[in-house]
Amino acid sequence: DTVYGVLTGTASTTTLEAFDSIDGGAGTDIVDMALSGADYDGDTEISNVETIKVKATGAGRSFDADGITGLTLLQSKQSSQNLTVTNLESLSTELGLFKDSTANTTSVTYKNAVLAGTADNVTLNMERVTAAENVTLLSSGTNDIETVTINSTGTVVNNIGTLIVDDSGAANSMTKLVITGEAGLSITAALQVAAASTPTIDAS
Repeated sequence: DTVYGVLTGTASTTTLEAFDSIDGGAGTDIVDMALSGADYDGDTEISNVETIKVKATGAGRSFDADGITGLTLLQSKQSSQNLTVTNLESLSTELGLFKDSTANTTSVTYKNAVLAGTADNVTLNMERVTAAENVTLLSSGTNDIETVTINSTGTVVNNIGTLIVDDSGAANSMTKLVITGEAGLSITAALQVAAASTPTIDAS
């Protein structure tokens, strides 16, 4: 099932309200959300939904993922503005960038407790990202993201401008970058890696 919602900032045209409840139940379910005039502040109750697609337009938008569990994919879909995601609950939630043709910034912050291990991996799936999207992956505390896996798919080269992986103190934390998928990948800026580490890039 797919549920569509629009946040316009105007009561008469907004279709996803704070008092709404979305329960996907069994099966594979999608919430497709357009943030055209407002941010998503997490007031809607969302459960048993495996994929959330967010389209940020009009201005920079934010998405509060607090309390959303069981999510396997959170995707920025055809966004033309910056998207800031906070309070992501699990590393099991893969990130996605789909059909972005404007160079924006996608920033995702994980809850600190999620990153308690020493080999925490964030997976980013990219398809048809033709402009150099800036990607920032953050911890809300001092725990770190050590590994980033970029799955580059589709029929065109996917593009990243800067890839920043930091903790809350703005300390670089990435020690390993893994690149998979059948499509080419271009990263414009030099990679920033954890201090005193021996960084690894695996593109086999």
